[in-house]
Amino acid sequence: MAIAIEELIKDLRGKTSNLTMERTYRVKVLKREFKIILHPDPEDGGFWVECPELPGCSSQGDSVEEALDMIKDAIRGHLEVEKELKKEKGQNRKAA
Repeated sequence: MAIAIEELIKDLRGKTSNLTMERTYRVKVLKREFKIILHPDPEDGGFWVECPELPGCSSQGDSVEEALDMIKDAIRGHLEVEKELKKEKGQNRKAA
């Protein structure tokens, strides 16, 4: 048994560090491509993800796939709010 565990430890050496490192992805939302950064959450488990191009736009998920899906939703919402704010700003200029 000790031999099998030792071989397993040797096999895993170097691979576990990949689980604790951030990773960069690119996602497409509304015909635009965004760079996102996925961060493991060692305290709570799962992952949190951010879109540096859209300050404050972040999300989280229990798995990589869930975190990527969630950030796409967050980006979509961020873009919709930006669009509404620009629309309101344009209407305010016309009223003035």
